[in-house]
Amino acid sequence: MAEKAVSRRTVLRAGAALALSAPVLPAFARTQPRFDVIVAGSGAGGFAAAIRAAENGARVLLLEANSWVGGASRVSTGIFGCAGHPIQKKLGFTATAEDLYKNYIGVAAATRTKAKPEAARILADGAVPAADWLASLGVEWSTKKAQKFFLNIKEGHRLGELLIDSLERRARALGVEIRTRHRAERLLVKDGRIAGVRCRTTEGSKAFPARAVVLATGGFEANPRMIDLYIGHGWGKAGIYCTPADRGDGQRMAEEAGAGLADMEVFKANPTIHEYKGNRYNLRSVIRQGAIAVNGEGRRFMNETGSYYESHRIWALPQKQAWVLFGDPALEADPRLKKLVAAGDILRSETLSGLARAIGAEESTLEVTLRRYEAMRKFGRDEDFGRGNLKEAFGGAWYAARIQPMIQGTFGGVMTNVRTQALTPEGRVFPGLYAVGECAAAGLRGLNPQTANAVFGSIAGREAAAYSREA
Repeated sequence: MAEKAVSRRTVLRAGAALALSAPVLPAFARTQPRFDVIVAGSGAGGFAAAIRAAENGARVLLLEANSWVGGASRVSTGIFGCAGHPIQKKLGFTATAEDLYKNYIGVAAATRTKAKPEAARILADGAVPAADWLASLGVEWSTKKAQKFFLNIKEGHRLGELLIDSLERRARALGVEIRTRHRAERLLVKDGRIAGVRCRTTEGSKAFPARAVVLATGGFEANPRMIDLYIGHGWGKAGIYCTPADRGDGQRMAEEAGAGLADMEVFKANPTIHEYKGNRYNLRSVIRQGAIAVNGEGRRFMNETGSYYESHRIWALPQKQAWVLFGDPALEADPRLKKLVAAGDILRSETLSGLARAIGAEESTLEVTLRRYEAMRKFGRDEDFGRGNLKEAFGGAWYAARIQPMIQGTFGGVMTNVRTQALTPEGRVFPGLYAVGECAAAGLRGLNPQTANAVFGSIAGREAAAYSREA
């Protein structure tokens, strides 16, 4: 409750500051602006908004803080939330958009939150059209593999690789002007309406007038101060498993201009990350082969194959880290790990006693842990933590790799309605301002980010273009 109170005070301070010192527009902003719509952020949500605005006749400027486009979407892997697509039907899956909707309004395993029904309905119903739209731009879905509620990307590719390249081609073909190394810093406001964006560039500060602005700047996982303010519990000290450009720029700018924020405490952290020399290795692959996680005493304490929420169990430990233990069978399943063993980063021992000393645990405790796990493995059921797959991971040498949770996404942002229009803290529409993706709080709370980017990014682009014609 204390953290939320701080957030409300921040909003009130921002509103008072706005009344006293609203951004002053340069003289040329009072004339015909060069752009109708400015989109801040070039992830999938930003690109979708830019494309749809351009398709609806708007002159669009797309701003990106990095020297490259794509944001966090570029590193996304291989699944796209969807149900009832012809590919899924052909592969024997019978789930419908209605089934997907019901899944969405249940408690999400990753965040322990529920989506708002109206937003969940739009996402579920819009998934198949969004997948087909992306396919028309060049995204290739696998025709050999799918899941009940997911499409998979074509074999040999990552989703972000094909997604961003396809969206960028379409945006450039439509004449969207794309400027990298342009970090949006401040929203320009005139007479209570959005009037443009001020950016920091390699050539200094620049103002870009526009009739409408779409914020698609991502979450705030790379901003420890915001993590401490809105999430607390020491998570600001956790590393990030995402792009370092997600600094909460959109949330900050919108609040300073007078928009409201919501769901700022909702986030997910990846529990099974091993870090070595700045490189991050997700040890989920080893766990799928039967590896177990233990605390500093050598005891199991979590469901290793559970959801992202298991990261909270690790974060509750005094050291805020754990050990993944495995043998040669699991080591062979992930070729990346051998170089880490050779470097001495992953600990190796020929004996269990040596492994216990290496991680600082009692050999007797570790032996009891392993004996119980082996008994449950043979029985075929984890009675302690409900682990989903129990495989033989041990044999030959013993290995231990340190893991720690890293924040993968925050899902609080600018208050919006399902039309992606930004709202004031009192719930009124903020004219000309829109927000999508992890920068927005439309009530999705982290559901299938890339599907949400395509569906709600499209809505934002169309809405912003329509508004710019009338403003």
